[in-house]
Amino acid sequence: MGQFVSTKNTDWLDNFTCYEQDQKQDVLALKQRNEELEKALQQANLLILALNTMIEVAQKELKVPIRKKSGRSGAPPKRS
Repeated sequence: MGQFVSTKNTDWLDNFTCYEQDQKQDVLALKQRNEELEKALQQANLLILALNTMIEVAQKELKVPIRKKSGRSGAPPKRS
């Protein structure tokens, strides 16, 4: 008698293995995207720091207010 191996018994294992591989690829892609976003965030924060420093120096050197004051604007409030 020859051995009979049912393909139905191994299908679930093949599906599970494919699912695991897909999950690993998804996790790797998410990690890579996270690293890219962290790098972009770091660059944006450096740019903000540079621009703020530039504004502060310009204000001190030129003695001109560059930043808009917070609070009430000169325009009267709108009536409904």
